[in-house]
Amino acid sequence: MIQGKRIVLKILEQQDIPELFELLSNPDVSDMMLVDTSDMTQGNCYNYIASTPAGTHAHAYGIYEKTGGELIGFVSITGIHPTNRAAHIKAVAITPLKWNEGYITETAELIASLLFLDKNIRRVSGNSLAGNDASEYIYKKLGFKHEGTERKAVFKSGSFVSRKNWGILKKEFDWSLFEDNKESEDG
Repeated sequence: MIQGKRIVLKILEQQDIPELFELLSNPDVSDMMLVDTSDMTQGNCYNYIASTPAGTHAHAYGIYEKTGGELIGFVSITGIHPTNRAAHIKAVAITPLKWNEGYITETAELIASLLFLDKNIRRVSGNSLAGNDASEYIYKKLGFKHEGTERKAVFKSGSFVSRKNWGILKKEFDWSLFEDNKESEDG
């Protein structure tokens, strides 16, 4: 379990499947994701959780509010490679009721701490769909560099969409972005 100011990240488990299914079945959420989750089933959610146990090359964390313990999102990290010291953020989703409230930024801080500090990863990559301005904004805010666009790479909602690739090196990450959170926790 990884604790932040307002959220807790914990490895998703079988009992989280109904809430994860509800989140990923939401058309507003699936619209923003690289995979088309409109056909999501609880079985798919179970398979996903089973394929990302802690201690492996992939992790799937639920994002829970500290107060109330409600699942409000999830983050999936794959390709955690100890030799290359690289990792890939496969997906991040937050329930639309919590959009624009800073939960993604707080999640990013916790994931950066986990990867860059705890796991000594030196490079993190991620993707966004072309036209997903919210994802692009977050990547840019965190200092990720646009590393290219794969034209018409993802089949989504009946047509092909381009996928943007983003990356950041540990030495480029700007920890000062999170000083306000650290100050309020210390003070």
